[in-house]
Amino acid sequence: MLRKYYNFITRVFLRNKLEKFPKIYIFIQSLRLRNKKNKEFKLFSKKTDLILEGYPRSANSFAIRAFKFPKKNIDLNISNHLHSIAHIRLGIINKLPVIMLIRNPIDAVVSLNSFRTQVLIHRKQDPKTFFNSWDIKWDFINYINFYKSSLGLTDKMVIANFDDVTKDFGKIIIQVNKKFNKSYGIFEHKKINEKQIFKNSWFHLSPNNDRNKYKNKIKKIIKEKRMAKIIKESLDLYNLILEKR
Repeated sequence: MLRKYYNFITRVFLRNKLEKFPKIYIFIQSLRLRNKKNKEFKLFSKKTDLILEGYPRSANSFAIRAFKFPKKNIDLNISNHLHSIAHIRLGIINKLPVIMLIRNPIDAVVSLNSFRTQVLIHRKQDPKTFFNSWDIKWDFINYINFYKSSLGLTDKMVIANFDDVTKDFGKIIIQVNKKFNKSYGIFEHKKINEKQIFKNSWFHLSPNNDRNKYKNKIKKIIKEKRMAKIIKESLDLYNLILEKR
């Protein structure tokens, strides 16, 4: 019970408060993640060329790989995978191109928790241990905190819906070029290029049958009566963001 209370305070409540001060939040994350081995992950720095951010499981990994797929873009320094509005705010403050990814909240939360389950099993850990100290409802709260904070900033970014990212990402780059007066290389969204991206990626990126088998359990949880209000709020916010594209 104490662990659950601690997780809410640090990973939901305090996170939302600290993200209002993006420089402080980024500094804290730089300390926490200084030993992170993922070379793709990049925090904001003076070298950042572009910000690409979204809630987890909103095609973040696919988008970063697709953006850097054209040879012209391969050396771009793209800050990504913090899953925080702080990254977006810093990008806007520094007048950088910003892409904000978004996905239907139910799909995103179901995918996030089925992925968590898969990772825990892969590490030979019991998923029940995690879910005993975490409430899936908090994932919707984090979703709402992220996108609600973006409402006054939407005219300064390109908003990319999950379906557009996964089906025609080249269109997103064209929008970025037009909005920010850039000439980035355009990703040709062909099956052969998709396969190349999936081939060189960890199992978290591509569609995965093992992960799919955990989704029904997650869907049962979010259908609980106590979840109805928070889900409606997140869906209303999702539709509002899409209207601002």
